[in-house]
Amino acid sequence: MRLRLRLAALLALSASCAHTDPFTGSSTTLVGPRDPTPPVRLTYSGGRDLTPSWGGVSGGWVYTHQPGTTDDDSCLGVLPAPGGTRLHEKCDATDPTHQWQDVMLDPAESPAGRLAWVETHMAPGRYPPLRSSLRVGSWAPTDTGSPVRTLPYFSPGGTTYSTLHHLTWLGPDTLVAVAATIRYDRPAGCPSCKLDTLLVNPEIVLYDLGPLPVTERPLAGTLGATSVSATEDRTALVFTREGDSRVLQYTLGSADTVGLYDFGTGRRVRDATLMGTRLWAIVDGTPGQSGEDLGGSLTVVDLPSGQETLRLDPDYLYRHPAVAPSGTKAVVEGYQVTPQVDPVSDLWLMDQ
Repeated sequence: MRLRLRLAALLALSASCAHTDPFTGSSTTLVGPRDPTPPVRLTYSGGRDLTPSWGGVSGGWVYTHQPGTTDDDSCLGVLPAPGGTRLHEKCDATDPTHQWQDVMLDPAESPAGRLAWVETHMAPGRYPPLRSSLRVGSWAPTDTGSPVRTLPYFSPGGTTYSTLHHLTWLGPDTLVAVAATIRYDRPAGCPSCKLDTLLVNPEIVLYDLGPLPVTERPLAGTLGATSVSATEDRTALVFTREGDSRVLQYTLGSADTVGLYDFGTGRRVRDATLMGTRLWAIVDGTPGQSGEDLGGSLTVVDLPSGQETLRLDPDYLYRHPAVAPSGTKAVVEGYQVTPQVDPVSDLWLMDQ
């Protein structure tokens, strides 16, 4: 089972332009998008804006963005709920001369305001990374966070996990994520080709952060997971698997797994989130030139009726919907359909 890794594509990007906020020329934090016409484009970036999630304490959408440094760093930020200039920004503060490529991904903010993210440091264009870790801290710019789990590490079952994605808080000291091994390959017979980065043996893992050291528990029956999120009451997980057209629900405590919704034979589903009785997911889509998953159609299902609402856009494919507590709005990564070797993405606010 092999999955394309967005982290590697981000690390391999060539130098990009600086992120442009929806408003410029003012030191005042402004709330509201540049153009409020739905769907609302929240960011205008020459690189990638990635992995949005809802951050209720910080007051908006938490995400990863590229500030346009010469070494292709990426930082964390928060956008106001309706869009506008960033409320917070957090970049690596340990490399002021930009000798390393410092990547911060998959931020997740707990209900109490704790911030978790995956951080990687590497020589530009070199694999594997020099060091990686799961870190927990705050939005204070000088807070580098505590490395609660270094990467890679050996799981209790003997698997080597070298990256985490889809971080989700389940409680004050409990995180859940998809953990996987990174494998670097080149196409057969092409020693000069760019490394192809794959995710191997992904599965869902629970991390207990307190007291340290961190303990982890892989969840049985989740091998091949492509995404995970939590239900509103944090009593169950919603997840997807490679090659499975269903969205599955794992009940914490009992470990029971049931099918929540089936999109139909041959359909490809990932990035599923349940809010109330509405299920948001990314369905179908085709890989980009490098084989990376560049998204599919944003689909919302009303579970009681089974009615699917498909968001079709001739110019964009979508990934990674982050759903607001109301269940009627989501922010997604948007990728232009036109094939690109080094594709960019911006964030879009969708109403349903």
